Amino acid sequence: MTSKKGNKNYYKGRGARTLGKYTSKGFRFEPEKVPEIVVPDLTGFELLPYVARNTPRGTLLRQKQTPSEVQKTA
Repeated sequence: MTSKKGNKNYYKGRGARTLGKYTSKGFRFEPEKVPEIVVPDLTGFELLPYVARNTPRGTLLRQKQTPSEVQKTA
């Protein structure tokens, strides 16, 4: 849908949030609108980033395996 096909309040944009407001003096930046990304500390985290669907519940892979080794154990 384009902005010409919407009603008078439709603003397409690009899916991003605004970081302030437009005023008669220009753009007014609002710091409270800046998204805050919280990332936990993962040092010492034992899990691998990918867990196969056929992994039995409660197991933990201790060594890295090649794809052919994983297929043999499945």
